[in-house]
Amino acid sequence: MSHEDSAIQLRTLLERYVAAFIAGDMNSVKALWDPDASDRTYIGAELERPIFGAPALDAYYDELATVFVVTEGKVGDVAVRKVGGLAYVVTHIDCVFKTGTQKFAVRLRATILSRKRDGEWRFLHAHDSIQWKLES
Repeated sequence: MSHEDSAIQLRTLLERYVAAFIAGDMNSVKALWDPDASDRTYIGAELERPIFGAPALDAYYDELATVFVVTEGKVGDVAVRKVGGLAYVVTHIDCVFKTGTQKFAVRLRATILSRKRDGEWRFLHAHDSIQWKLES
């Protein structure tokens, strides 16, 4: 598979991730992770500590659905670096979400490690942060 084909597939993976959040479909979000990776990890912008392991990550997504409602999302530029059977993906995602009565628009910067399983790229590790600027 060419690098370009992999980049297109990985962008599609990210777009499916965002669409599942907007739909409030946490089962679809969880299904984008490699089912064989019981040691998956996630570091969310809002989290104090990383999440380790499939059960903890599944519980996180279930809880997240009760707190955050994503109303808009768009994947930005995607950079892909393949190393063996793995792909490092760097992107940003512009999203709007609500928590309680408050609405927020943020740009998430995301770094994702993926591998192919059954012909599809799946998440192994993800780390996102919120982009911000210091006022001069």
